[in-house]
Amino acid sequence: MFRFYSDAAQNNEITDLNVSPEVTTTYYVTVTGDNVCENAANDGAELVVTVAPRATAADIDAVGGTICEGDSFMLTATAAGVTNPVFRFYSDAAQNNEITDLNVSPEVTTTYYVTVTGDNVCENAANDGLNW
Repeated sequence: MFRFYSDAAQNNEITDLNVSPEVTTTYYVTVTGDNVCENAANDGAELVVTVAPRATAADIDAVGGTICEGDSFMLTATAAGVTNPVFRFYSDAAQNNEITDLNVSPEVTTTYYVTVTGDNVCENAANDGLNW
């Protein structure tokens, strides 16, 4: 049986294993079973939960444009400060309606939203994507 603790001394057992730390947090795991005693205090295995920051609109650079009626426009973005960026485009700020065909042909002036995720950066929160 595994036991999880919030401290190396094994004084504070965690029974709800669905954790949501706001900062990077170290937990400790011990094991016990048939003919095996639980790890001694300060001898549990470390389990580190790393909390990555969310990207913000300021992390993204995108430029809109003007097209003539019937023309199309390719949605593109860059994020110089994000390593291995992956962009997602939306038609709404709440990020409910993802656009997968990035070659758009709006009939009226339209606002689009873009988010980014990458190495050690989580996707922008809803309503925090760059709009243009």
